[in-house]
Amino acid sequence: MRFPRATLLKIGLDDDPLAPVLEGRAHGALVMSPAARVTVGASGDKLFLPSGSDITTASAALAIRKGDPDFLNFLDAWLTFHRESKWTAGRLDYWFTSVEWMKRL
Repeated sequence: MRFPRATLLKIGLDDDPLAPVLEGRAHGALVMSPAARVTVGASGDKLFLPSGSDITTASAALAIRKGDPDFLNFLDAWLTFHRESKWTAGRLDYWFTSVEWMKRL
């Protein structure tokens, strides 16, 4: 276990996970990237990232209805094309490493 002495604080699904930290009710919070970088960057000196790297990674998947081989072939071809052209790597960097997209909100 990464934080063996941590006490978990339950919050609602729609609640801001960093609110308890900002309100002084918690010492820290685990949140998904890039939300952590964006929030810390916007908080001035109220928050900081104690680690320079992500604690863990998670994979994502896409599910489609069974029995649609044409759509499956289309998706496979789309992914192959965009992986080879490095487009997906650029999107991954844009959405999950940089915070440029947040500046447009």
